[in-house]
Amino acid sequence: MVIAVFSFHGLFPAVMQPLPPNLTPTQGAPDIAKEPNQSVDQPAAGDGIPTGVTDLPTQPRTLGEHVIRLDETDVPTGFPAHGAPNPSDSSAAATRCPDDSLIHVANHLPVMMASPATWLGARGYRIDRLIGRGGYGEVYLADHPKLPRQVAIKVPRADVVLTAEFKRRFLDEANIVAQLDHPNVVAIYDMISEPYPAIIYEYCGDGTLQTLQANDGKPLDEATTVKLFLLVADALAFAHNRGVLHRDIKPSNILIQAAANRGDAHSFLFNGGWWTPKLADFGLAKVYGDGHTETATGMVAGTPEYMSPEQAIGRSRDVGTFSDTFSLGVVIYRTLIGHVPFPATSRINSALKIENGDYVIPRRARPELSVDIEAVIVKSLRPSPFDRYRDASELLGDLNRLIQGQPVHARPYTWRDRVTQAVKRYPIAAVSTLFALISFLLIVAMIWRTSLQQKAVIAEMEKINRELAAAIVKTALSEQSEFQQRVQLEKLRYASEMRLCQESFLKGDIKGYQALLNNHIPTPGQMDHRGFSWYWLWDQGHAAPYTIDSFGSPAHCVRFSPDERWLAACGADGSLRVYATDGWATQLSLITDQSEVNGVSFSSDGKWIVTMGDDGTAKIWDWQNNRLVTTIKCHTKIAYSGGFIDNDTKLVTCGNEPQIRIWNLRDSNSMEAELVAHTDSVDSFHISEDESLLVSAGAEGARIVWDLNSYKPIAIKKALRSQRASDVVMVSDNNHNSPRFFSASLTGGSGQNALLMLEERDSEHRRVLLTSTSGIQTFCVSPHGNLVAVGDREGGVTLLDASEILAQDAAPDTNPSIIGRWTGHSDRVYSAAFSPSGKHLVTCGKDGNVLRWEPTANQRAQYASITDIDATTANETWTAADYADQSQQVFAVSNRPAIDRWDVNENKLTRLCQFESAGAVEGLVVSDDGNRLFTSDGGGNIRRFDIDQKSGTITQAWHLYNEIDSPPRSCDFALSKEGNILACAHSRNRFSLSLIDANTGELLVKHAPEPWFSTDSFGVAISPLTRGRDFGRVAYTFGGDVMAIDWIADGTDGKKIRIVEERLLKSDSDTVPRIAFQDHSTIIATTTRNQLIKWDLDGNHGLEVFSGQSRPLKILRPLPDGREVWTASGRNTIMTWCLHTENSLIELPIVEVGVDGNVHTIGREVMGFVNGQKLFWQPLLTRWPDELNQTWAK
Repeated sequence: MVIAVFSFHGLFPAVMQPLPPNLTPTQGAPDIAKEPNQSVDQPAAGDGIPTGVTDLPTQPRTLGEHVIRLDETDVPTGFPAHGAPNPSDSSAAATRCPDDSLIHVANHLPVMMASPATWLGARGYRIDRLIGRGGYGEVYLADHPKLPRQVAIKVPRADVVLTAEFKRRFLDEANIVAQLDHPNVVAIYDMISEPYPAIIYEYCGDGTLQTLQANDGKPLDEATTVKLFLLVADALAFAHNRGVLHRDIKPSNILIQAAANRGDAHSFLFNGGWWTPKLADFGLAKVYGDGHTETATGMVAGTPEYMSPEQAIGRSRDVGTFSDTFSLGVVIYRTLIGHVPFPATSRINSALKIENGDYVIPRRARPELSVDIEAVIVKSLRPSPFDRYRDASELLGDLNRLIQGQPVHARPYTWRDRVTQAVKRYPIAAVSTLFALISFLLIVAMIWRTSLQQKAVIAEMEKINRELAAAIVKTALSEQSEFQQRVQLEKLRYASEMRLCQESFLKGDIKGYQALLNNHIPTPGQMDHRGFSWYWLWDQGHAAPYTIDSFGSPAHCVRFSPDERWLAACGADGSLRVYATDGWATQLSLITDQSEVNGVSFSSDGKWIVTMGDDGTAKIWDWQNNRLVTTIKCHTKIAYSGGFIDNDTKLVTCGNEPQIRIWNLRDSNSMEAELVAHTDSVDSFHISEDESLLVSAGAEGARIVWDLNSYKPIAIKKALRSQRASDVVMVSDNNHNSPRFFSASLTGGSGQNALLMLEERDSEHRRVLLTSTSGIQTFCVSPHGNLVAVGDREGGVTLLDASEILAQDAAPDTNPSIIGRWTGHSDRVYSAAFSPSGKHLVTCGKDGNVLRWEPTANQRAQYASITDIDATTANETWTAADYADQSQQVFAVSNRPAIDRWDVNENKLTRLCQFESAGAVEGLVVSDDGNRLFTSDGGGNIRRFDIDQKSGTITQAWHLYNEIDSPPRSCDFALSKEGNILACAHSRNRFSLSLIDANTGELLVKHAPEPWFSTDSFGVAISPLTRGRDFGRVAYTFGGDVMAIDWIADGTDGKKIRIVEERLLKSDSDTVPRIAFQDHSTIIATTTRNQLIKWDLDGNHGLEVFSGQSRPLKILRPLPDGREVWTASGRNTIMTWCLHTENSLIELPIVEVGVDGNVHTIGREVMGFVNGQKLFWQPLLTRWPDELNQTWAK
């Protein structure tokens, strides 16, 4: 073994040798080395420069705090192997350490010092106690002989050999500290050289930085840390300016002393007190050019976790002021993060981490830290000395800048930082400068555009032609490749499995649903075929719950208080916990001493809670005062559920017995009644709102309705297929003659499915609402009865919309719609509860988690009725509407005519204006930002309205009367993506298309097919690549055909446009009602034959016909990713299509639109109007994936 001396509080040359066998450890024997895996940076009380942190332990510290034993394989360069004499040693009997002054004497007894109390007492110092011991010295607390103060006296340990060289180096520390007269450096009072060396320091009895942080129990905040280390860096800079290197900076060498005066400039504020940091222990300090070699090359001196790289690998000659800044950076990191950046599992491991800079950067470990403090730490911890702060003065400068809010030099001061700082200092000048710059740029842009417009357009068209030609060639070649065939097969597989996935979801086959989704999650390097359908299906089954609490063992039951202010939960650990619903913080947690608690319920005023235990007891708690009110032994075995009735004067209980018992709480908890009709244990019961009826579910499968006035059964429902009834809930239904209740059965073996049913008291008819292959463990019903949440035995939660089922005129074959199937628990769901408002759903399960869901979030549509505006609108109807995607606003025009705006975020409907019209307003289109709105009416009038979003004012910008033969009827509108070209299709006796400058209202061109057709136009669309007057493409329908037109700017003055190509696209249908661009070269349309058709304008494909549907496709919209297309029919559904496979994928249910209603706009959300008097807005995804946000140009 080789012994490397690591002095944690001072490294001095010491001749050390084993003590004679007759000496005990308390007489000065060296401490025993630590285990290898024990941290070498465990600060010992009193180790080092005088301190008053704590008394010395009864047993001395182990030498492992100062001596680390290394295996021969771990010896770094410069360490001699075990047993090998140092070549420089003339004596073969002595083994020397790399430091010439550290000699392990083997052949003579040590010279022992007299007791410090004796020879220090001779100088008038009265020794109080030993307060610290290091590797070479000891520190005593003593009374000053002349002044009323205590001092700390540092003397050599009794087991070191006192040589002249040792004394010189011991007293060198005093000479060094004596030069450093600084408020934040520990003060020296005196030194003694004879008969033994000693140094007298001021006594700092309030601890060290390490103990300060340990007492607080958490890392310091950034502001306190910067102020603290500003003082420490100032002291270190003072030492560096006087040529002194510390070489052992660490938390235990930064003493903390209570400040004499509040607000002292050399103190910092912490935990309400002012504290002065003192840099201490200069035992390893070195003075430049003193002629002494303190540490030989290859010798490692310092504390491993705080060493600089040059110290860690033993390059003592390379140690400089930058080494101290590295160590100080480590201390700053530890103070902010709570641990050192380079933890030392072994000395070699620590050295490698330090040399390689292998650590977690501060803001990754603690994100709230500022960028500047991280930059200071990172620069301090650079492996190369040339990249660090040269000395403490540079580090001090950055800390000063950090406090003053100025950019630190450690982080490059970019132009963005300069602009930000200038704007903050001179906001008015910055705004003026910005305005002037924008004005200048606009003038330059206008001049440039005017002078180079024609040349730029021609160049752009040539570029587009080259790109299109290259794309055509590439497409033609790729279609013949094997890769393209594989891609096509993958797309076919995707389309097929998405349909199967939706079927699995609706059948409750969650495993199959999840497996089909997982099949299409791409691996690295694999093509991603997922479109909207995949994301929508994923969203339906992966709602993200909020975790309220985790029991650590199964959680059995959750219930809300009647006022919704509190939530109670209980579990297998026998505890009762109560949470406040305004922030879901825990208000109460107590152990009921009932073994496991199976059920919990609030009283009507929420002040009492009853808990049902495995010991058969019901305990009633005044939970707000943490007081047990009473205990009732209600069942001989296990008690399952309990509930209060009759103004909380009675308690109903059930358990692992066939009887339901009712207890009179006013009559000494006597049993008032016993309901007997079940033949097995009663698993659960539910009480009607008026407390007149009770329905119970038994293990034998029977569901029994009881009259709580006579305590007699009035209806008994026999077991279904010998399955156990797991839960039962009464329906609050005043409009139905016979009381109804929901019931559920567990799986009954032999692969039987669990059932959720709606039953009537006076009828044997059962309506099966849900068949589950996962088993039904529990379920609950929302207060209004419209939602049912079902928890299964695999951790899933299914949410059903049962509003149509409960309607009085519901058809017999009406089934509930599945809103979502969610997976949040890892094991079976034991309990579920809706809050009284229905806003929250809380579940708990075998995994111990209590989860909160928002069942209505992003699931239900919002409605706005025209009658909400005022009483005068009762006879109005909306005739057209459009949705502004960016502002999330719906704009509609009524038959008055009037323009209304509906902000779906605030659910606010506002009438913007009324205006005069020559006929019914049949067309409306709005820009994406909601700032511009265009209308057309049957009199041929086209208007543009400008809307101020802040004030809500609306003004008419221009009015265009488009006269064609007799007054035309404007049938359809389209606005270019940039919002500067408006296309309007007209028809009455003859048909035409008008292209209008949306900014000025100028009619740019009017086009009509030859020969003229006497038919209506149903659709018009503009290519997404259209660039105003410069160039563009528009397509419109007439009869069963489509006309595609390309235009460019007129070369004479650039103010008009010139049609350069027109193409007639024919279909096999009589009428093409809807048309859209999938991309610039692909047009898609719907036909009256309920087909979806596609034309490829620039490729080799002509007309393609997709699978027909049984109902008309009234709305058409391609998705932004270009992979899928939406169509909508009159039956309140949306069909998604994959145009690569010529097949429909999935069918999305949307809100009820009514017989006369129609879906109007499809985007990220769906918007439509019902019977002309209601608008609705329904989100389709709770999270719109980034993958679907690709732009049209891309």
